[in-house]
Amino acid sequence: MSSVDISNLENIALRKYQREKHSINRQIAQNSRPKKQMNKIIKISGGIAVLSMVLGVVSVAGDSTTSLPLNLLPLTTTVSYDYDYLTGTLTPGTLTATDLAFGNMLFTAIADPSPHSNGGGTFFGTARPVHFMGDEVVYTASVCTPFPSCSSSLTFGGFVVNHHFNAPLSSLTTLASQFYLPSTSGGTGSDCAVGSPRFSLTTSLGSNKNIFVYLGELPSGSYPTGQGGCTKDTWSGENSGMNLATTSAGLVWDTSQLCTGTQLNTYAGAVSCADGLGATINAIFVVIDGGYNGIATGGSGTQIVYFRSLQVNSETRFP
Repeated sequence: MSSVDISNLENIALRKYQREKHSINRQIAQNSRPKKQMNKIIKISGGIAVLSMVLGVVSVAGDSTTSLPLNLLPLTTTVSYDYDYLTGTLTPGTLTATDLAFGNMLFTAIADPSPHSNGGGTFFGTARPVHFMGDEVVYTASVCTPFPSCSSSLTFGGFVVNHHFNAPLSSLTTLASQFYLPSTSGGTGSDCAVGSPRFSLTTSLGSNKNIFVYLGELPSGSYPTGQGGCTKDTWSGENSGMNLATTSAGLVWDTSQLCTGTQLNTYAGAVSCADGLGATINAIFVVIDGGYNGIATGGSGTQIVYFRSLQVNSETRFP
């Protein structure tokens, strides 16, 4: 595999960060300050150079009226890197990801004026490729500082598996990912709650008309409160690796942004909703943003999730 020009990426990332900082400072000078963590480029074994992202550069344009325990909404990051599946190289991307309140949880809207071709995906926010347990996988983290108020920042991250699905939901016949929740991330370990981790599917109906597919234990009680209890330190817990594009996957589909009252839906119900509205599925990505939630973080303010074997129909990514 060919390698990324590390010094060039450092310069590009620094210039991008400086532009973001200047813009953010002007926007929120009177009520907040952007938080930043710059990790330097690391070299992954096997010849893949990885930029470890600017974690959690957040812009603030909201207030504390949301029902979520956050007072900084929306949260936006323009840190993204396109990943070439054939060569394993990363290049600076153009994607912007924004976390917004939706009921009692967050959802992530993405916009990319120059999306990667079908030969690649895109990391955004805290996400990056790492070697873990013998495989190259997708690492994501969501951190709330200070926990639980997140009065300073909340980081989140995800990976766009497919930018150009460009077909109705009924054409999606396989959707799956293995996921791993480490018990060593702090407190009692990372867990699944408040809709994190999840697949998100953007649609042709608009930026706030997304479909969510939840990974982890099916919620007991009224979703999206979430009860946690997902199995830790394994790739084979709950619906990890299960094909979610089947009705037998259960009530893991949330089409409530398209059809009111369908937070708990089956795949067949989701198809009826989305196809009935004439929706086309555009991008498909995984994301986590549960750092603010005590269940998702085991009381630590840190949720970490690894993903591998991400499947969209006949394509499988990582490894």
